[in-house]
Amino acid sequence: MRPNKWKIYLSAVFLMLAATYTLNAQQGLSPLGMKMAWPLPSWSPAQAIDTGLVINLPSFYLSGYHTGPNIWKGIERNQNGDPFIDLDKWIDQLDSNNEFLAELELTTLAVSWRNNNNQWGIHHAVRTQAGANYSKDLAVILSRGNADFIDQTIDIGPSVRWNSFHEIGLQYAYHVPGKWTLGVRVKRLQGLQNIETAKNALSLYTDPEFYQLTFDVDYKFRQAGILTIEDNEAILLEPNRPWRNFSFARNGGWAFDLGASFTVSENISVQAAILDLGWIHWQHNAREYSSKDIYTFDGIDVKDIIDLDTLNLEAELDSVREKLGFQDTSINYTNSLPLRAMATIHIKANDNHRFALSGIYRKVEGMDPDLGLAVQWNADWFSWLSVGLQYGIQNKQYDHLGINILIDLKYVQLYGWTDSMFHFNRDRDIHVNGGFGAVLTFTR
Repeated sequence: MRPNKWKIYLSAVFLMLAATYTLNAQQGLSPLGMKMAWPLPSWSPAQAIDTGLVINLPSFYLSGYHTGPNIWKGIERNQNGDPFIDLDKWIDQLDSNNEFLAELELTTLAVSWRNNNNQWGIHHAVRTQAGANYSKDLAVILSRGNADFIDQTIDIGPSVRWNSFHEIGLQYAYHVPGKWTLGVRVKRLQGLQNIETAKNALSLYTDPEFYQLTFDVDYKFRQAGILTIEDNEAILLEPNRPWRNFSFARNGGWAFDLGASFTVSENISVQAAILDLGWIHWQHNAREYSSKDIYTFDGIDVKDIIDLDTLNLEAELDSVREKLGFQDTSINYTNSLPLRAMATIHIKANDNHRFALSGIYRKVEGMDPDLGLAVQWNADWFSWLSVGLQYGIQNKQYDHLGINILIDLKYVQLYGWTDSMFHFNRDRDIHVNGGFGAVLTFTR
């Protein structure tokens, strides 16, 4: 049997949910107040280095959140005492409407060089942003079928956004020592994969007498990149030519970062930036899939459609594809990157102690803005070790305690951070994050 669209799609949904629980986090605040002698490519282009050369080795960054219950709330034990995830128990604790957002960034290499007042930089990164809005009813339907919704009309259309792309950035900053710094970063983007919904109206009614399913559909999504859908059924990777597909000329785009810092006094400075002012124009394997009508199916339990052990699966899938088939259109389209903005006030108490007050804003299309505020204290415990503690507020949550560590071995610096040390223990609305990396510094 060929892989079917439903199997792959549903598997992808649950994999994304599982990934969210291991990777999910809010936008990071800790790096804004850390003692750093180098610029992070994902932050302000006005971050200054000392005169000389800095090489950022591969670094890892995670960001996102989920509004539902902690996955640990669904863990039970069987008769042998072994733990297992009771998916139904976890689903029962979902909100009526749920949202998750996950972002992963891998910076493969970044190089910065400063000579007197001028600073240049170049970097490469691979970024993935994935998010969805979904209803509790949809989760129940996928897990238990439609038996709980006899003679009811429920809305189950999810809204999905997935964006993956390469970026190569060129940065320039001009410094007036002791006064101000202005910086700009220009980034050339190459889209790897995009999937996003344009319309997500999808309701389901189950007849109480004949168990008929009636779908009222006005659903549209588009996708482009290295994945493709064939015959409304299979999702395939392009075979045997990943490097040939690496071209900034197709699925290309641009983004811009703007930053500035100002020295208020000897011990106080202010830094601000607007990031990811940009877009990607999708044209390679770019397709739009739409369905708008009212469809009725005789005597089908939705769970049978996704139960791969059902003997008549193929017949049911054929019926669904025939009646609920999406119209396939070749298109070109453009979407924007999630906008980010940040600001920090740095206060130097003495040579060993520093404070920072940071704020951050991010807006993802179709989702509520992500807002955060944090106060941070950093101290040099030894000449080679700096440790910072942070208290933050994120999306009306007041229990974000963070930590950052910087190990300075003269020419090699190692760092790691998280904004939410204890959020794994929350019952729901878990916001955790983190990042780490290494840097070679040849400055004076």
